[in-house]
Order: sequence, then structure tokens, then C-alpha cells
Amino acid sequence: MKKKLTVLIILIGMVVLFLICYYPAQRILALNKFDDYSQLQGVDKKYIDQKSIYKNYKDGGYIIQVHYKNDPAHMYTYRYFPITHRKHESIKFHRMDCEITSIHESLVVESPYDDSIKYPSLGSQ
Repeated sequence: MKKKLTVLIILIGMVVLFLICYYPAQRILALNKFDDYSQLQGVDKKYIDQKSIYKNYKDGGYIIQVHYKNDPAHMYTYRYFPITHRKHESIKFHRMDCEITSIHESLVVESPYDDSIKYPSLGSQ
């Protein structure tokens, strides 16, 4: 009985340790990918007015919402996926997408973008 209890405590400890390490590590990966993606878009960090980071439990990644000082009419939503497997695609790792929403119209702005978009989406990176 003591042996079973010891094994159970070790297993519970391993699960707790995994959860404590996994989510912060995934958040760090998402923020690093956001930095790379925004650098490819030509974003200067001094223009970030507001940045919110949320865990996306539905898709298993993170959502980063950014509002830029020099593009006040749009909200940029970056979605980080550690692993994706979409129809007719192979498995991809460490992926980020960007969705641009017009704040005044509450609509997602689709490509091709007009000149009002300061930082166009690069698609999946």
C-alpha cells in the first residue's frame, strides 16, 4: 500500500510540475514569435500603445491583441499555435497568424489591404 501511495504522489507531482512549466514556456515562445513576426511587419516597439496576452484554451496557443499608436483605427490580433494540423497541410510547429480588425466598423479587414493598414498581415509565419 505504501508503494502505491508513493507512486501516486510521484505521478501527481510530475503532472503538477509539467503544468507549472508548460504554460509559462509556451507563453515565452508566443512572445518570442510575436517579436519576430512584428519585426517582419516593420513594427517599432515604441508604437505599441496597448498589448494584451490571453491563453487560448480552445486552440491550445496564445492570443496577443495589440493596438498601435500610429494606427488607431485598427486592432491587431496575433494568434500563436504551438502545433497546427489543418486540412490538406502537414503538421506545422511554432506558427503565428495575424488578423486585423477595423475598430470603427467592427469588421475583420481582408487582403488586399488599402493604404489605411499600417502593418499588413504576413499570413502564417
